[in-house]
Amino acid sequence: MIAAGKHYSHAEMRRRLGDPTLVIGNVLPRIAFEEARIPGSISLPLDEVLGLARGMLPDLDQEIALYCGGPT
Repeated sequence: MIAAGKHYSHAEMRRRLGDPTLVIGNVLPRIAFEEARIPGSISLPLDEVLGLARGMLPDLDQEIALYCGGPT
């Protein structure tokens, strides 16, 4: 089951860096990921996320935060 809607504050994301129970996915284009990224995040470009997600996120019950580059 995939649930949406939780928003993480900057402080919470900084506190949770390295937390093995949280996967951080960067949905920006791959070039942006290569230039700068949150440490430990994985690249899931928005235009590729449906094809990549199952292989890179085998446990969809785990906590997953998607990063899009700024406040939305």
